[in-house]
Amino acid sequence: MWRSADTALRRTGAVTRSDLAVAILVVTGLVSWWRSATTLPLDAMTDVGIVSVLTPGIWLGFLLVGAAFFTALRAGRVPAIVLSLVASVLVLHGLGVVAEPEMRFHVPGGTSASPTSSATAAGSTRSSTRTRTGRRSSR
Repeated sequence: MWRSADTALRRTGAVTRSDLAVAILVVTGLVSWWRSATTLPLDAMTDVGIVSVLTPGIWLGFLLVGAAFFTALRAGRVPAIVLSLVASVLVLHGLGVVAEPEMRFHVPGGTSASPTSSATAAGSTRSSTRTRTGRRSSR
């Protein structure tokens, strides 16, 4: 039974043009995404959330990494699929970590930027919350 050249390349592990295309798409997508994500104007964020301040470079990074994933799926090469999948998870779920200078939520064992964490850490049993006007009210 005759085998195609593509099947032979898959078994030998040689780097194909589709592998190079996936690598180039992933690298350019990650560079575009990273450069844009580190300079987001977070102060201009509206009620929509972080989507309201995303720059074209971030959208380009999403597009390139997504194209890399679909190219890898079409080629059927497992290392390329894994590389593009890891890059997809990074750009989709890592935006808050890269863009935000400090955490805005409590992480067990870490520090928090919330105003109630210092009162809780000091052993206080009272909790304070912010009202709509921004004033603290004790409960």
